[in-house]
Amino acid sequence: MAALGCLAGCLAGCGGGPTPPPQQDAAKQSAAAVPSVTAAAPLTLPALARQRSTEGAASFAGYWWQVVDRAYQQMDVTGLRTFALPACATCVRLIDGTERDRSVGARYAGGQITVQAVRTVAVNRTGVWLRTTVAQKPLRIADARGAVVRSTAAQTTRFVLGLVWTPAGWRVAAMEVER
Repeated sequence: MAALGCLAGCLAGCGGGPTPPPQQDAAKQSAAAVPSVTAAAPLTLPALARQRSTEGAASFAGYWWQVVDRAYQQMDVTGLRTFALPACATCVRLIDGTERDRSVGARYAGGQITVQAVRTVAVNRTGVWLRTTVAQKPLRIADARGAVVRSTAAQTTRFVLGLVWTPAGWRVAAMEVER
């Protein structure tokens, strides 16, 4: 179960820090602890996020985190593939891990991600660097049988996003845990 392992792991410090211990012993949790995935309304890219400006980049960053949250809630990486460039190694790990978990029947419960702050760090001709502070609620990952194999506590983490402007609009070129 590496997928949410990637973002949850990153949020939990997997990009260089220790992963917090599980909240509960996985053997004591049951299939009922992790509900099945339900459909949700499609996300809409805000008009401001379509603009080539620092405000547009900030709006896009907020939308990006909605896309990441949706990928976990629905175990569908379509939005991630649309908005992440192949050069974004963290994005690739997130996509690959989620797809791998989905292929073996894993399910995620909880772990909702919300943006607390977005701040522009640097701007150049082709892109913008932003510091985003995101909060993630407690998360449970269950295997195909429904047994919870990993849990993480609620956490708040700062990420630096590198966005570049392309003919299709803003795209994520880098995503790293701020140290």
